[in-house]
Amino acid sequence: LLAKVYLGLSEYLAVLIPNEVITDSPFIRRYYKKKFRKNTPLIPYGYFEENLSGSTFLQEYGLEKGKYLTWVGRLVPDNHLDELISAFKKNKSDMKLVVIGDDFTGGSYKKKVKKLASNDKRFIFTGFIKRKVCLTLVKYSLAYVETKRSGGTHPSLVEAMGLGSLILCNDHPAHKFTLDNTAIYYSLRKVNKDLTKKLKEISKTKFKTKGERLKTLAKARARKYYSWEKITKDYEKLFKKILQQKER
Repeated sequence: LLAKVYLGLSEYLAVLIPNEVITDSPFIRRYYKKKFRKNTPLIPYGYFEENLSGSTFLQEYGLEKGKYLTWVGRLVPDNHLDELISAFKKNKSDMKLVVIGDDFTGGSYKKKVKKLASNDKRFIFTGFIKRKVCLTLVKYSLAYVETKRSGGTHPSLVEAMGLGSLILCNDHPAHKFTLDNTAIYYSLRKVNKDLTKKLKEISKTKFKTKGERLKTLAKARARKYYSWEKITKDYEKLFKKILQQKER
């Protein structure tokens, strides 16, 4: 209860005190408009273009290019990793699933997902790893899978786009704004059934041509809307606007 009160008060003060409140997706923007009648500038997260050639990282985890899937995030209930593990277990293939991330608190959810994945050598939990290793593992995977469903722009998702990864993602409105037509979506209304189906679909040889097209589209969209160069300019414009308002 104390945490809820604290967060609620923080949310209210965050709208009241600053010169501007920046939101990172239309979903959050609508939330602030509806709840606080506050118009907010929209500036999403970005990604850096990076040259990666780290096949040694794959070897460390016993991986082969294009023969595994990646998931990135904290092992907490809000990120819904359990849904992916359950769906993946139904696909009896040689494909592996690399889970990148951890939970410092060692909570019950972390134990739950690891128990769910136990006795199946296709699951690899890396824990927290260095950024370059993480990006390399995502880049050379068959696909990056996004199960989170909160309303903002997820940095790991934007980075996967920038790497030119094939993305399998749930159809939450915030994700659809970020990705548009550059991903394969599974339905949140029938998660288990549809996610299982889509996992099978992307692993088939006949999907390769479509997959390559989506990867090209994702990278192009990332460059157009989510490069830090563009986003930095958006922040500069906003700061200049605030300064001009103060001078009046």
